[in-house]
Amino acid sequence: LTLDFAYRYSDYKQSGGVSTYKVDVDWTVTDGVRLRGGYQRAIRAPNVGELYTATTGLYPTIGLIANGGGDPCDIRSSYRTGSNGAAVRDICVAQGMPDAIADVYVNNVAQVAAYLSGNQNLKPEKADTYTVGAVLSPRAASPWLAGFRASIDYYNIAIDDAIAVIPVSVSLNKCFNGDGSNPGYDVANFYCSLIGRDAGTGGITNALQPYLNLGGYRTAGVDVQLDWSVRLADIGLGDGSGRFGISSVINYLDKFEIQNLPGSPFQDFARTIGSGTTLPRWRSTTSFTYGTDSINALLRWRHIGAMADASTVTNAASTTPGVKVYDYFDASLRIDPVDRFSLRLGVNNLFDKRPPVVSGVRGTTDAGTYDVLGRTFYLS
Repeated sequence: LTLDFAYRYSDYKQSGGVSTYKVDVDWTVTDGVRLRGGYQRAIRAPNVGELYTATTGLYPTIGLIANGGGDPCDIRSSYRTGSNGAAVRDICVAQGMPDAIADVYVNNVAQVAAYLSGNQNLKPEKADTYTVGAVLSPRAASPWLAGFRASIDYYNIAIDDAIAVIPVSVSLNKCFNGDGSNPGYDVANFYCSLIGRDAGTGGITNALQPYLNLGGYRTAGVDVQLDWSVRLADIGLGDGSGRFGISSVINYLDKFEIQNLPGSPFQDFARTIGSGTTLPRWRSTTSFTYGTDSINALLRWRHIGAMADASTVTNAASTTPGVKVYDYFDASLRIDPVDRFSLRLGVNNLFDKRPPVVSGVRGTTDAGTYDVLGRTFYLS
């Protein structure tokens, strides 16, 4: 039985002093069965970029009117054609749209001009993390079980004063009451203040995305890892050094809730993509291996679950399509023909799968999650 306690006090010149601490438990109940878990108070002070980034232009995607996204001030949008169309028009004018074009304004652009900026008033974000899990590694005499190991861990993380930006698409949906965040259609609403418009065209040209201490995040899920290998000779398949193995890492995301402002409701973005997040409910990487003294082969399967578009969380009228289940396969081979020489070759994205369209806008995807290169080969 191992108990681990820790405490640290940090004093930051810009954001002040803060304490962190933890307690972890690791208990071997019996041979092959281990329980573990703990609690941790963590902090993250704002970094240099979040504090001091100069105003920087960028072009975020807001979607298209045809999919229930786009600019709410567009006369074709559900916001303008609905029962609160007059109140929506007033907000558009208050943001800088000329009154003369408010009733003829049409926007066919899926991306708008915005500005990212640092914020010297940021304070450290705080997290409370709870974990509990078990590790199984049976001391079995059977060759079928001797190489088996499994672990399962539940995590629950709550972050307060989270340092992040509010995407323009979220600000628009909340400003124009797409999710009930501005029921009075108040032109002074915080989200509305983040949207600025061109005095000539009425289009969004100076939306603001400053770093802020948001209300917080709440996430929970389960991590599973399974490893199994067997020497083929031990189960009657040959008499050489061949060994077969399977290894799989799986994540199930139960929730990923975001509170944009303190006191506002949390909204669950689990199983959505867009607005800077990619949160599949299921995600896994599984490898199948075969090896001998001179050769090792691997087939890897990468699974990414289906997701709805994130705009559906903050805009009930959104019909922006999400993405389907994606599965990638990679293969590699290593050969050691003689001592002190090794040849390795392989292919990633074996079936040359193209990345999906994200936010319903052609040419837009998540390059950090999906393969934008297609099938690639390597040799070393």
